[in-house]
Amino acid sequence: APPAPQTLRLSVRLPNGTQVFYSGPAAVNQGATFQAIFSVVLASGQGGNENLTVYLGDPNAPGANASALASKPDANGNYVLNLRASVPKGDQRLAVVYGTVAGVHSLGTISVR
Repeated sequence: APPAPQTLRLSVRLPNGTQVFYSGPAAVNQGATFQAIFSVVLASGQGGNENLTVYLGDPNAPGANASALASKPDANGNYVLNLRASVPKGDQRLAVVYGTVAGVHSLGTISVR
């Protein structure tokens, strides 16, 4: 039997004190769609509700190397996204842009196999 999928938890603190958390698979198959759950906690401790754009792969690379999806949170403050791993195999950067906070912020990497 294949090994059970590992759940990865990553986070990043943005320059304004907002934290973005990721919970989802540590490894995905190339071309597959996977569910990723993000949550945002503002510096005040409240849940965030601005648009979240998620990148798998290099957002600056030419061509379609990044999977981006922007959305608003659900009633529980979670951004539940179905992302497609349409990036090359290997360790791929997972990064976010949140609301009006400048810059693309790296959470870590996901392995694409």
